[in-house]
Order: sequence, then structure tokens, then C-alpha cells
Amino acid sequence: MNQKYGLTLVLFNKLKAIKQLQKKGMTEADAEKMYQKIRKENLHATPKEVRKKVLAEYRKRNRTRLPRNNGHWNGSPGNGIWYSDISAVNAITGGKGIVFKDGRPDFSPWSKGMIRFDDGVLNGTRQDFTKVYEYLRNQSGGKIKSSY
Repeated sequence: MNQKYGLTLVLFNKLKAIKQLQKKGMTEADAEKMYQKIRKENLHATPKEVRKKVLAEYRKRNRTRLPRNNGHWNGSPGNGIWYSDISAVNAITGGKGIVFKDGRPDFSPWSKGMIRFDDGVLNGTRQDFTKVYEYLRNQSGGKIKSSY
């Protein structure tokens, strides 16, 4: 492969990766940083492989679903404040926005308490919900039920 063609492939895949990350709500600067970091870690990978690794890393870091409908964002999606148009949500929040940072909501203003588990008990799967509801059911004397 000649050098000019190779450089074109690198630029094409880099720009494509950055554009895809921006569509997902990441700033151009953060997308560029992520791309450069992964590129340095994978010097022998093809441009297409690097792009795939960048997008896989993004998905891994951002395993969350952001609200897109029935409200609006003040700031960028995932790093701003979400104002819901849903009356049931507003009944809980008092019409206040929900702050999101790095794709994660901060529900602490409406929290009724905190549950702590030892390290390694929860692993980020659906099974965690079963453990949480089991704990709540035991604490409430069986009043809390779950479909999990």
C-alpha cells in the first residue's frame, strides 16, 4: 500500500470514528483524545480495526441509555440536565431537572436511602437487580416485591 493511500485510510477512519462518537453525544475534543489513546495502544492495527476498537471502548464506557424523548436537555446529552415532560417523573422531581454526568443520572436529591454492598457482590448484570430487591424485601419485611 502506498503511503498516500494509507494516510487517506487513517484519516477517513479517524474522522468516521470521531463523527460517530459525536452523534452519540461526545464532544469532538473527547472523541479525539479517545481515538489518539487507542491508536497509541494499537500501533500495528489497521485503521479500520482502530476505529472499531474506539467504538467498542465507547460502548463499554457508556453502557447506559439516555433519555431522548418526552423532554429536553440543557447541555449535551449525558453531561447536562434532563427536563422531563412526563407528569409521573415531575411528580417525583418537583419539576426539577435530573443532572447527568458522564452518561449517569444523579438521583441523590430524591433518594430515600443508600444501600451498600461489599466489593465484588454486584457485577453490572441483571442479577444485581435481584440482589438489590432481595435486600429491600428483607429490610421491608416482605412489603417490597419485584418482577425480577
